[in-house]
Amino acid sequence: MQTLNSNSIRTFFLLLFMVLCGMVFGQNNDLSKKQIGALTQEIINTLADNYIIPDLKKRLTTQLKTNLDNGKYDHLTSSSQYAKALTKELQTLSGDFHLYLLEKEGDKGNLPAQRRMVRSIPDPNAFKNILKFEKLPGNIAFIEIPMFGPLEYAKEGYDKVLKETTSADAIIFDVRRCRGGAGDAMAYIVGSFIENPTHLTTYYSKNGSSKSMSAKTEYGSINKDKEVYILSDYPNGSAGEGFAFYTQQIGRTKVIGQTSKGAGRSNSLFNLSEGFTLSVSTRTSVTPNGKQFQGIGVVPDIFTVASQAKTQAHLLALSSLREKHPEKAASYEQVIKEVAQKVDKNSSKTLNPKDQKSIENTVLGYIENFFENKTDEMLSYLHPQLAKRGISKKKGQEGLYFEDMSMDQLKTMLARKPAFPKEKQQNKVEILDAFSNTASVKLHTGYPGRMEWIEYIHLCKLNGEWKISNVIWDYYPSNNKTNQKRRKSK
Repeated sequence: MQTLNSNSIRTFFLLLFMVLCGMVFGQNNDLSKKQIGALTQEIINTLADNYIIPDLKKRLTTQLKTNLDNGKYDHLTSSSQYAKALTKELQTLSGDFHLYLLEKEGDKGNLPAQRRMVRSIPDPNAFKNILKFEKLPGNIAFIEIPMFGPLEYAKEGYDKVLKETTSADAIIFDVRRCRGGAGDAMAYIVGSFIENPTHLTTYYSKNGSSKSMSAKTEYGSINKDKEVYILSDYPNGSAGEGFAFYTQQIGRTKVIGQTSKGAGRSNSLFNLSEGFTLSVSTRTSVTPNGKQFQGIGVVPDIFTVASQAKTQAHLLALSSLREKHPEKAASYEQVIKEVAQKVDKNSSKTLNPKDQKSIENTVLGYIENFFENKTDEMLSYLHPQLAKRGISKKKGQEGLYFEDMSMDQLKTMLARKPAFPKEKQQNKVEILDAFSNTASVKLHTGYPGRMEWIEYIHLCKLNGEWKISNVIWDYYPSNNKTNQKRRKSK
């Protein structure tokens, strides 16, 4: 038998290591340059044929074609990388969360069971008992909806929970983490607290229009007069937002929490080559009173931070029941006292709708006038002692630095930079917290597709007016070529 010397042994293990690396890392390199080119062109064609908004469709297809011709996607040889990169590209260009690309069917095992409903044949078991039910003190039904699973698979589970609501005195639905789902399921659950079919919204597509009505259920006539509260938050999207928005607009529910995402269009799924699936917005939605939540989100009737929304809704329900049933006032008082102890009085205070709107208007007034170079108008939203600073990068230099911007520097910037019209701006205001006469806000802003950033803003309420007192900004991370270009373009 031949004996291996030390060099042979090292060579053997080096070759073994290279083989294993190829097995582990090479398995993701499953797309060729030719396949990437064909896929991207297929996405462009699918958008051109089906996307519902004409101006956005032109922007998307034109930019994708330019990127394809410039070889921007050639390095994305992993199907996972390609799907993530194209999804980010589509959503950044359009502000539409219904635009996304799902990777190959064979890779779907890592997706949550409910998410798999968008791929070929859904697993019915994924939607059994999807609702989570809890009976809160004071006989309040609390139902968490993580997703509106297809009615054909989930109805049995829905009925099991909805029967429990018939003996409750009020109902709270939680869609704070609901990313959407099936419209028929949403309409069915709405029908559990509305007696007769009611017009919720009208969908418009290239094929015409169709009305969405709440369903007729055995629970609607029993629950029709009960107060219903819906918890909403920024992650809430699509059918989850529709559930809150449509019922709020017809005056049937009160929404509590924070402004939601604003994913108000409806999508269809298109199978592409190589096993990919493209989600495309094919319908818009307008309520009977002419409103929609696309790009705006669901604005709560009562604002509160996410961690306090459930407790605040519970307290509101109990307070309302106490007023309706004075003979039970003492028992409700006791429950209210116990529930109120859960409120963190040191961190949050519920904002009334007037203050919430004023805070949003103050932040938007500041940023919109900043972009349009309207100095005097912008200054009217700022406290004279404003402190504005952020994380920046100087062109041609490595590393980041902490930059202070004085009021005079801010005015000088407006005097020399080109104006950016309001209709092209994409500003998103997210109220993070509020206490007494102070509030904290996160502003998503920038020049879409060129340079974008986040501003964390502190406001104070003085003499009945909200003013911006502190601003700190940070650009989106420069860990990819797109965001590197954003920073360098400053």
